[in-house]
Amino acid sequence: MLDKRLSRVGTVLMHGGEIHVEGFEAEGAMCREVLALALLWAIGEMQRELVELIAVPGGSHRVGVDLPPDVSSALGLPSPFEDDQTN
Repeated sequence: MLDKRLSRVGTVLMHGGEIHVEGFEAEGAMCREVLALALLWAIGEMQRELVELIAVPGGSHRVGVDLPPDVSSALGLPSPFEDDQTN
């Protein structure tokens, strides 16, 4: 299964217990293979970011605590700064 290579990198979003993958391509690969390659790519990216974050104060500045507002609104996610209704 993993003898293919990605020819196009897309987006991996983890939210609400689900993982969404979009925009990845691998020539001659079935959907399942593309999904596996995309998840491996995302794991590798996160691993590199974690190593840099540990090694350098502030890390690479490619990761952050909050999603940018334009991404949050495009995904229809609530702002973490909206009034908390649990009080």
